[in-house]
Amino acid sequence: MIDLGHAIAEYSQAPLSQFGQAVSTAGDGFAMDAIVNTIPVPLTSGGTATMFDLKADDFATNGGSRQTLVVAGGHEGIVRHSVCAQLR
Repeated sequence: MIDLGHAIAEYSQAPLSQFGQAVSTAGDGFAMDAIVNTIPVPLTSGGTATMFDLKADDFATNGGSRQTLVVAGGHEGIVRHSVCAQLR
């Protein structure tokens, strides 16, 4: 979740070339200080992974039922999680 007002303010004050380079460079970013809430993804080696995108949808299973699957992408590659029915 980001503070959209903060991100817009930073965008309006940044030279276009600085913005373009920041958003197109892997591992970089623009207005990262506008991030106000994150979902921690713990690593088995300690610390947390940096994730930048999150998608969720319901998928059909082999048994004919549906299951919610959450997928996140970031520095640690792709993380997927099957959401339990009690979280719906």
